[in-house]
Amino acid sequence: MNEKKSKIVATIILVALLILFATLFVIKFFGPEDNWICEDGTWIKHGNPSSGMPTTPCESQVVGGDKDEHGCIGSAGYSWCEVKQKCLRSWEENCSN
Repeated sequence: MNEKKSKIVATIILVALLILFATLFVIKFFGPEDNWICEDGTWIKHGNPSSGMPTTPCESQVVGGDKDEHGCIGSAGYSWCEVKQKCLRSWEENCSN
């Protein structure tokens, strides 16, 4: 009986290791590691990208620098409320009278 339990434990460990190695293999060879990243206005090579450096300008996006025509910052969740004539977050304040 003890030998049977040992075989079951060994099989479970072997299967777990196979799953771990398969996961690492997929992440290593099929993961998003090989690409170009825009950092401080410069394209930085990350890994070994299959394509050349992008030709589009690399512009640093300032957090909160996406104001719309009313001055509402969309990335912070604000949108224009015509009724109240102000920027608000719909989950914090209802846009109605």
